[in-house]
Amino acid sequence: MPSCYITREKARWVWETFLDIVYPRTCVGCGRLLRNRNPVHICGPCLQRIDWIGESVCRVCGAPAVGISGAVRACPSCRETPPAFGKCRSLFMYHGVGARFLHALKYEGAIWLRPQIEAFIRDNQVAKNHLRGKLLVPVPLHWRKLAKRGYNQADIIVDAIRNVLPDCEIENCLRRRHHTISQTMLTRGQRLQNMAGGFECRRFSGKQCELVVVDDVLTTGATLNAAVNALREVGADQISAFTLAHG
Repeated sequence: MPSCYITREKARWVWETFLDIVYPRTCVGCGRLLRNRNPVHICGPCLQRIDWIGESVCRVCGAPAVGISGAVRACPSCRETPPAFGKCRSLFMYHGVGARFLHALKYEGAIWLRPQIEAFIRDNQVAKNHLRGKLLVPVPLHWRKLAKRGYNQADIIVDAIRNVLPDCEIENCLRRRHHTISQTMLTRGQRLQNMAGGFECRRFSGKQCELVVVDDVLTTGATLNAAVNALREVGADQISAFTLAHG
């Protein structure tokens, strides 16, 4: 065999080394250079600083079950104002490194984080059980915001889910009716008013399927509730939700 023969593995190592030199990967949490060959974008210390949500959660919204009795297992917010969806599950809390991760995905064009999202889902059995075999409905952006941003972060998330769980299907059946202002600085009441009637459902044939509405973060639930209500208006019944983060 000639000494100049290069295996496919060696060629891949050379190519990845070249890419790391020209386009060095940095941790989305702290900016540290990443040297490992895996398609990750977060370092080990930052990964450990993410406030992961365990199995003990509110049975409705999926918030960590702090102070929730075993007999009730629903948080005060869900008991006082039940959400439109049956239940929601999220991966981590929306603060610290988790919030930084979502900010990069949502506002900094970090669509390259999809492999990292896949890794998060692949390692989370609760999320996989919640999503497996479901019809995924991403929460859409208004066309003006989509044109400005260039992508919808909910589409990135559902693509990641589908790559991990190929038995899931994707249904892009929701449309934003209004170009609403950002929810970020609004109170709970203002968010509910801002999103009321904000979606409509069209070209939908999965009324008898078990649906999961997918978005980046659950805070007051105003956006998810509006999306779920639009699906219920066309006859959908079994509707859950999934977000990367819970605020």
